[in-house]
Amino acid sequence: MTDEPWAFEGPPIDPTDYQFSHVSRRPPTPTKKRSGSTPEAKVSASIDTYLELLDFYVLRTSAGMANFDGRQVQIGRKGTHDRTCCAPNGRYVSIEIKSATGTPSPAQLRQRTFILRRNGVVIIPHSVAELRAGLVDAFGEQTVNDWEMLGQARKKR
Repeated sequence: MTDEPWAFEGPPIDPTDYQFSHVSRRPPTPTKKRSGSTPEAKVSASIDTYLELLDFYVLRTSAGMANFDGRQVQIGRKGTHDRTCCAPNGRYVSIEIKSATGTPSPAQLRQRTFILRRNGVVIIPHSVAELRAGLVDAFGEQTVNDWEMLGQARKKR
């Protein structure tokens, strides 16, 4: 017996036999397997190509739930948009990519409000054309045209 009030006395715990979290007592959530790429992934790839052409600094900022050894773990901040960007002029741009029928979640709309209040730009496009329209609204037609021309020139090199 030890003098420490917090000391555990008894047989050692084998982590493979004992689950430390209440989450592990829930039945496993069935996962739906997808075949091929999702509609959002196709839009996402074309948007990434366009942002690269414009010379945006882009971070993929994924968030959601992940399952590790039967435990659900929150990854990232709820409502975080798909792309966090720095425009060529230094402005903060957040992009939440949606499929043709997709709509933002309430958490994503709260995130949008948070960013807009701080003078950031938020665009929720369903296509590259909608992304371009959002960039034109935020920066002006001439600026976006300049970025596209510079991108085409870089591409030729």
